[in-house]
Amino acid sequence: MFLNNLRNNVRSNANEERVEINQRLLIDKILARYPSEFVVYRELMQNSDDAKSSSVQIKFESSDAYDKVIRILFKNNGYAFKQDDWN
Repeated sequence: MFLNNLRNNVRSNANEERVEINQRLLIDKILARYPSEFVVYRELMQNSDDAKSSSVQIKFESSDAYDKVIRILFKNNGYAFKQDDWN
């Protein structure tokens, strides 16, 4: 449990600071890794398959004003992320 001990040590000896993230820049960097159209969805579906899901659902939510997509929700019924996956 080295990782748990390290995490607990850092938490107990750390002074908390506010961390601000430029979310737009972060999203742009992530999307830059997937230059082809729709490749992000293929990746999410591959992750779902790895999690042994038998069902995938993608919802596109739009605003009424301009039919612009404001949210994309991706769901699957696969196994939840486990501690081993983080390791």
